[in-house]
Amino acid sequence: MLKHMNFIVYCLEEYRWAHKLSGRHVVSIFEKHNLYEFIENSYDALHTFGSDNILWNLQDYIEHRGEYGHGHEHGRGVNQ
Repeated sequence: MLKHMNFIVYCLEEYRWAHKLSGRHVVSIFEKHNLYEFIENSYDALHTFGSDNILWNLQDYIEHRGEYGHGHEHGRGVNQ
């Protein structure tokens, strides 16, 4: 069970609204890119950000994860 489920749901909903996607589509994106783990591991920083910054971090992680294996390593991900 994820420790920060309420925050993860908040991130899912913000992402869904910002990209005008269905909930099912957003869940598949989060699963494909392992965003649940990213959010759990980055919670201490992410939960202090506003919605725009959270969305930027999620998108940055998706776009750069392949370059480094994980977006939050090598200076990518949280609070870039």
